[in-house]
Amino acid sequence: MSRTTLELSGGGRIGFARYGRPGRRKLLLHHGLLGNAELPPEWEQRAAVSEVDLVAVERPGYGLSTPAPLSSVAGWVDHVTPLLQHLGWDTFDVAGISAGAPYAYALAAKLPERVRAVWILSGVPFLGAAGVLERYPEASQHAYAFYREGPEDGVRAQMEGFLSMLPEEVQAHPILGRAVEEVKAHAFSGPTREARLQILPWGFGPEDVRQKVTLWHAREDDMVPFPAIELSAGFLPASELILQVEPEHIPSDTTETQLFERLRA
Repeated sequence: MSRTTLELSGGGRIGFARYGRPGRRKLLLHHGLLGNAELPPEWEQRAAVSEVDLVAVERPGYGLSTPAPLSSVAGWVDHVTPLLQHLGWDTFDVAGISAGAPYAYALAAKLPERVRAVWILSGVPFLGAAGVLERYPEASQHAYAFYREGPEDGVRAQMEGFLSMLPEEVQAHPILGRAVEEVKAHAFSGPTREARLQILPWGFGPEDVRQKVTLWHAREDDMVPFPAIELSAGFLPASELILQVEPEHIPSDTTETQLFERLRA
C-alpha cells in the first residue's frame, strides 16, 4: 500500500490508498474522527482474498488531503466525486468507521443509483433524528451543544486538547501516530469541522438512504451509545444491526471478518 493524492481542479488535493484487487466488489472506506487512508495489513489481506477493490479516502484536513470547507455532511459528495471519476467507478459500496459513517450515508443518499450497499462499523448515528441525541449521556449532549453553537476556535481547542491526551500506546502506534501528526499539521481543521457537522443538519435524512445498511456495534461502546444506534437504525428503510460481541468502540477482528465475508458473498 502507498498513499497517493489526486489534484482537484478547484485547488487542493484529496488523499487515498488502494487495497485488495479488482473484483466483483468496489468499496469506498471512510475513516473515523482520528484516522487516514492507512489500514492494517489484515485489511489488505481480507480485501485481496475477497476480491474487493478497496479504496480508503481521506477527508479534508486529514492525512494528505488539504483542508477545505464543507457546509454540511452532504457537501462531501461533490468533494469526493472527482476521485470516483478518477477511479472509473460507476457503482460501488460505501463503508464508514465511527465518525466516517455520516459520509458513507451521504453518498448513499445523494447517489442512489451508484451506491449498492452501506456498511457501518461502530458508526455515528443520525444525531438529528428524533430522540437519538437524547440516548447519549448528558455530558455528551452538552458537548454537542457546544460544537453546534460555540466559536470555531473553541471547538478547535477542544479537539487539540482531546488529541493531546491520547494514551501513549495510541500516539506510538505506527498508523494512529501518523494520523495524529497529520491532523496537527492541518491545524486540527479536520476534526474541528467534523465535530460541528455531526450535530448540524446533514442535508439529508435516514429516510433518504434506501440501500441495505448493515451495522456492527458493541452494546458496551463507551463513545457511541448502543441505544442511540438502535434507534437510529430503526429510521433507515432497510437495515440490519449486528451486535459486536467485543466491547470496544474500535471494530473488532470478528467484525472485520464478517464484513469481508458478506462482501465476498
